[in-house]
Amino acid sequence: LGSDNTYHDLQHFKPENIKPGKLFHIHGHQSSWGGVVLTIDEYVQRYQKNEVRSLLQKVFWQESETQYCVLFIGYSLEELEVIDFTLNPDTGHGNCRGIQRNKAFILLPFFRAEAGILEFEKLYFEKMQVEVIPYFIDSQGYQKQLYQLVKTWRDNILPIKFNEKAKIIDEVV
Repeated sequence: LGSDNTYHDLQHFKPENIKPGKLFHIHGHQSSWGGVVLTIDEYVQRYQKNEVRSLLQKVFWQESETQYCVLFIGYSLEELEVIDFTLNPDTGHGNCRGIQRNKAFILLPFFRAEAGILEFEKLYFEKMQVEVIPYFIDSQGYQKQLYQLVKTWRDNILPIKFNEKAKIIDEVV
């Protein structure tokens, strides 16, 4: 994705900027090291910002006709702040009962011989209502395979309607 499709400054973390093909770097980006989150204190401060809380609320929970699909890449979901947003619709916004949880997926690399680990990861993420999409790195390694997978999805999925995307994801993986 080019810089026009990528947001890493908090001033751009607005619900109206959530559109297909947009990428939000919540923890900052290497192009602006001053805004990169590195310490525990910086993590706590970042997740207390209204811009981040509003963005995550909109992305994870369906408040209207609009439905989003969340894909975690290069991420382990070990941060309690993000786990809280994925599981709790009330996080930071008072009473939000009755709204639906948007679909969430996590893209994880595995070697084919790691079937047992894959099953364990599926059970772990299932508790957070996040579906594991494994991709195998035996032949091309982590970076090349991830690049190829994301490129294929970008070329084939972005122009398609939401309900057809899950079918294509299953076919590509």
